[in-house]
Amino acid sequence: MSWRKWFVRGLVFSIVAGVASAWFLYYRWTSSANIKQGVLAYLSAHFPGAQVSLDSARLRLLGEVSLNELHLSQREGKNQTEFAYIPSALIFHDKEQLNDGKVAVRKVELEKPRFRFIRLADGSWNVSHVLGTSSDEPHPIFIIKD
Repeated sequence: MSWRKWFVRGLVFSIVAGVASAWFLYYRWTSSANIKQGVLAYLSAHFPGAQVSLDSARLRLLGEVSLNELHLSQREGKNQTEFAYIPSALIFHDKEQLNDGKVAVRKVELEKPRFRFIRLADGSWNVSHVLGTSSDEPHPIFIIKD
């Protein structure tokens, strides 16, 4: 009878340890610091000529990423003026491509963004050197609110 008691205790301990390990791994995978680092890497790759700063980013319950206080400014030049300020945004992933291991953005909702596009004296725009080369991946849908 004693071996049954130890078997049940071992089984219960194993289940509790497994649940705690799964929770810890989920927490580490979805931590705000990791999400922020991923978003900054993604934006820096798509805007190589821009200085990107972000206050916070977090993964929401249904899989979208919530961003707060996103600033985009010119990386080079005499005046590194800010050309985009976005107080809050939501990034929606394409879940079909996420299952294949590809991170693709399906939709971006911008809440009260402010853009500042300036025509310079030489005829170019202040954002002309910000965007990277065009890729073959589909572009996301942008929804601007207010």
